[in-house]
Amino acid sequence: MHREVEYVKSGKTLSIKGIDVSRYQKTIEWDKVAGDGVRFAFVRLGYRGYDKGKLVMDELFEENAKGAAKNGVALGVYFVTQAVSVEEAIEEAEYVLDAIKPYNVSWPIVLDIEDAASQTARTVALSKAERTDHAIAFCETIQEAGYTPMLYSNIRW
Repeated sequence: MHREVEYVKSGKTLSIKGIDVSRYQKTIEWDKVAGDGVRFAFVRLGYRGYDKGKLVMDELFEENAKGAAKNGVALGVYFVTQAVSVEEAIEEAEYVLDAIKPYNVSWPIVLDIEDAASQTARTVALSKAERTDHAIAFCETIQEAGYTPMLYSNIRW
């Protein structure tokens, strides 16, 4: 699925086409993506596990990041958080920053905040204040490294 991003430049509304991808889209033909006018991609870098909290790299992150770059598609990345502390949020940001070193990430680094996958998920009991503190810690760490942080979530949040 692609997205159109609209912005205003010199009083004129413009839009550009982008996509978000992860291992769930399987192998992507990046030459065809670029040929279809896609100008940016948010590639899932990874996630923190719901039950044990292990940091996991998306199986296709490297392939997708290289494919986007090779075909002139601007790169942004996202990480699905399950941090239960400010320290874990900073650890997630540092994990992302280390993983993107070989790549030209010119679009935002996104913290993807989602509902707990089950009632046994480590994050199920977090308060709004705690989630806010975690998001701020992640975003500040990303910004301090010179990148643009961004949050992604559903409309209920």
